[in-house]
Amino acid sequence: MSASGGASWNGGGWVLRISFETSENCGGSNANIQSGYASRRVCLTAPSRLTVRMSGNVETHNAGYELADARVDGGIICAGGSYGELGQCAMREANAEGSVDLEAGDHLIELSASTVDELYHTGAYWRYDLSWEPL
Repeated sequence: MSASGGASWNGGGWVLRISFETSENCGGSNANIQSGYASRRVCLTAPSRLTVRMSGNVETHNAGYELADARVDGGIICAGGSYGELGQCAMREANAEGSVDLEAGDHLIELSASTVDELYHTGAYWRYDLSWEPL
């Protein structure tokens, strides 16, 4: 896992959360673009379905910020981001969900998130909940 600009990861197992520090223009001390990336390689012994549920707290000022996605073997499973409502520093919940059926063998799971810019976020985060079921 890696994070930059003040972002930090926490969690374990199949639940991870990336948190972003409050931007300077919303009363915080962070004037940086914040981002993070986590990956995990899995080796499945039988076909399985991976479901990814993402929940986050994102800005309402502009669309296309606090972006996050989950990928498996390079393909996007689900993605989410901010709203374009000119809400200044107001935040709102965002959710995304997706699943993929995987054959037995090696697979790469990648999670990424970024504020994209240094503005309009307070208490921003993305949480990733991954669950498995046999096929």
